[in-house]
Amino acid sequence: MAGPERLEGRNGRIWRAYILGATQEAIAAEHDISRQRVGQVLEEIRSSIPAADRADAALVDLERLDVLLSGVMPAAIAGDTQAARAVLAILERRAKMLRLDLEEPLRVTLERRLDLEGALIGEALGAALDAVPQLSHEQRVAALTAAQAKLLGEEPPAPAAPAPVEESKPDLMDDYRKFCEAEGIDPDEDDDQEDDDDDDER
Repeated sequence: MAGPERLEGRNGRIWRAYILGATQEAIAAEHDISRQRVGQVLEEIRSSIPAADRADAALVDLERLDVLLSGVMPAAIAGDTQAARAVLAILERRAKMLRLDLEEPLRVTLERRLDLEGALIGEALGAALDAVPQLSHEQRVAALTAAQAKLLGEEPPAPAAPAPVEESKPDLMDDYRKFCEAEGIDPDEDDDQEDDDDDDER
């Protein structure tokens, strides 16, 4: 089927009814044929249209839908139920034209979005850790592990117990020297005197 022949006869009427918004079920009932046959006729007509013409027609139709959508959207937002139904019908038609009603394109779109969000989260975590350079390698790994568990909906690992800190013993000799300095006493003088006494005893 080529040229204007695709718009002649019953098939032409089916095509015109479809592009005017009639459902395949309604078209099938009107022409007393099966819904499957309506789908075959529509596919045959689509296939007969050159690719360039289909692309141009699709762009024009999308622009028309956008104009219609902008016209009824304010009323739908204001609470007009009829306008809301019109908006839903336009959106459904637009989704079919863009093939957004198919499961596979939607799944791919969601996967790409998740990949993008994951990359952004990773960059944000890296920037946050870089802003605290005093963190050790172990602390950075622990922070990233906890963040990953949270994103996956898992319980973050328990924080590691802090390493024991040994308390430094007071340096009595240092305190003694400070005391001697405060009193004007030479701390080494007593040591020399003790050494002399030891020599006399020998």
